[in-house]
Formats: sequence, C-alpha cells, structure tokens
Amino acid sequence: MTVVGLGAWCDFVTEDEYRQRLVRDGWPADEVENLVEDFKRGVSFVVHEFAELADGRRLTLHEERGFTTSGGPAPSDQWRYLTLEHLERDVRTTVLPDDDDTQDEHPWEWLAGLLHVHGVEATAEELRLLPYDVVFSERLRARVVADAVGNFIARAASGGPLGSLPSVLVLVADLDVRVLTEDGELLRELTLDPSRDYQRRPKGGNDVLRQS
Repeated sequence: MTVVGLGAWCDFVTEDEYRQRLVRDGWPADEVENLVEDFKRGVSFVVHEFAELADGRRLTLHEERGFTTSGGPAPSDQWRYLTLEHLERDVRTTVLPDDDDTQDEHPWEWLAGLLHVHGVEATAEELRLLPYDVVFSERLRARVVADAVGNFIARAASGGPLGSLPSVLVLVADLDVRVLTEDGELLRELTLDPSRDYQRRPKGGNDVLRQS
C-alpha cells in the first residue's frame, strides 16, 4: 500500500475526559480531583499523527503526543486568544523530533518504522517528499470559531477595531445573534445587553456578552 500524505490530527481535552482517563488509570479519588484542578488552569490538546494511503484510508500512527496552553486566569480567557493558525504552530512544534541535533521537521525514520508495524513500507526519504497537513477536529474548529465570532461581536459593540471575522454566517434579530457555519450548523447564540457599555474595561475585569 502506498502512502500519499502525512499529517497530525488535533483535538482538545475536556475536563470530564481528563477525569475519566485518570479514573481508568487507577488514580485515587482525592488525587484525581487535585489533578483535575491543575488541569483546569490550562487548555490541553491531544495530537495524533497519521498517514494517508492511496486507497483513501487514514492510518493512525501514534496517539502519544499533546500540549497545554496557559496564560490566563481561567480557561475561558485562554480560548479567547487562540486561533487555528496559533494552534497549527503548536501542533507542528509538538511533532518535532526529540533529537535536538537534527534539523529535520519530523522524525522520518521513526515514522517509517511505525508504518512498517502496520504493514506499510515506505522509506524515510520517500516520506520527506510527501505533503504534511494539520487537521483539527470538528468540535475544536467550532470552539475556536465561536470564540472568535464572540470577540468580533464584542469589539463591534464597543466600537473597537474589528480584526478579521471567520468564514461563518451571523444572523441578527434585534439583540439576538446566532452564529452558524456556512453549512448551517449552529455554533453560538448570543444576546447583546443594551445596559452594558462594552467599551469600559475596568482593570482586572472583562466585559462579556450574555450567552444563551
């Protein structure tokens, strides 16, 4: 079977998923809650590398990598500043070779070995020539787009610089705002609060939109 492409798939980890993983791994209940509290200080992501085969199949090579972003007082604040472009850079950094002495962007020999385990033969030199794509889960794309749209609406309400708007549909009826993908999937419902001055941002606080 011929390999026609390589890539990395990325998804975020929810609090419930993390807690269930700890329970499955046999952690004591009190330690589980302590670890979950630490987990909630950031946003965690898993990264799986895969190979695209000529027959259209996607073969997962490994599921052992991931990364965590932090920097805000709460995960909701951290999502605010995440973009798919930012996350793609983080994913590509995560899959770099462990060997600091190499200039390669990927551990080609290791990936070739993983393919061999699955019965697919390809040399490191052949893998170097293939396209490498970063793919995000549907729920991750939806979450990032929804937050980006929410920020866009908040900037518009406050009269601030708008920046760029993701490729979505925004339906406005009076104070109610619905955000949909181009395929009609509902991403977010918002209600503008006419009593709130979105331009005032006191130190240590954030003006937000009411989310229904």
